[in-house]
Amino acid sequence: MPESEVMAHLSRLALAKNPDKPALESDLDPIIAAANTTLADLELEIVVTRDQRTGERIFTYANLHSTASTRPATALPATEIALFKGIIDVIFTKADKTERNEFWITPQEATNDAYPRDPQNRVVVSRVQVVDKLNTLVAYGWLVKSDSDNGSDGEERFGLSNRALTELAPFIKDRIASTGATTNHPLCAVCQEIFTLGVVCSCGTRVHTSCVVRYQSIINGDNGDPALCGNCTNIPIADFAEVGF
Repeated sequence: MPESEVMAHLSRLALAKNPDKPALESDLDPIIAAANTTLADLELEIVVTRDQRTGERIFTYANLHSTASTRPATALPATEIALFKGIIDVIFTKADKTERNEFWITPQEATNDAYPRDPQNRVVVSRVQVVDKLNTLVAYGWLVKSDSDNGSDGEERFGLSNRALTELAPFIKDRIASTGATTNHPLCAVCQEIFTLGVVCSCGTRVHTSCVVRYQSIINGDNGDPALCGNCTNIPIADFAEVGF
């Protein structure tokens, strides 16, 4: 839930208790901290992250009890859970995807590369069936579908939602590390959180859209000159390529 919506609910609760005392933004963090103290005994937590594009804080009610790979399992059948895990592997551990900064998946890729195979390593599902399963994951809030035009191949694109990136961040980082890769981790150079959209330097440096201003300040301070990539020091940040789905 975005912070604006959280504040709207908090304001209604505050005014119901005392019509003369509306909720303030400064009230929110102490309330979340107090709630998390109580939720800790249940292995639950309200996790706070930021939207990659807007920078708005996102509050996610996360289940910390089960294993990372099965946290989305509460209302999903086994096939959708297995597909979701396969999607994470394709997006974050296939070298050709990360090298091209393609942090999304198409139905065809999901069919061929993410969906579990039978014991003879054969594809056992049709593309139409996979599209239906992808849309189920969208409905449950684990994937988001691109709101832009389809790619050059005409395929729809599906990426991980804020909810998935928040609750499954440890699992995703473990999966990336398990590949043995040491240099191509898809993390934002500023906040060090998982990157799926923003801007990218030709040297591979990635920055969330919401972190660009902060990155420019870190690299360039206030001297007014065009800020260059902090890694290669050759490419202006303004010339970084946009990445998204």
